[in-house]
Amino acid sequence: MTDLFAEFESPEEATKPPPVPVVVPSSLRELDVETELLEQYRTAKQLLANAEENVPLNQRAQALNSITTILQTITKMQTDLYDAERLKTLEAILLDTLREFPQVQEAFLEVYKRRLNVQ
Repeated sequence: MTDLFAEFESPEEATKPPPVPVVVPSSLRELDVETELLEQYRTAKQLLANAEENVPLNQRAQALNSITTILQTITKMQTDLYDAERLKTLEAILLDTLREFPQVQEAFLEVYKRRLNVQ
């Protein structure tokens, strides 16, 4: 049986792989922010690259603004991740160092935990 709509499809559409099903996370913990941001970035860049000269300037500017916002979000996320990793490293070094000084360890940890709870 022949495809009745084949003549209406562009050659590009005929060779496209089927769309990937969209999986919507049921909680924030399931959301992969990095992957989502990269996908948005790729989509915005592709839309901008595909924009022809006859596309209004304001629409191209909107695409550029979207790209800029996505890059700012990615940068902030990377900075936050670096800061969190650095903090974990510093705390591990602190606890490791305290193991070498058992005479002050208990008093220090008591004050440290109390101050963590205050802030």
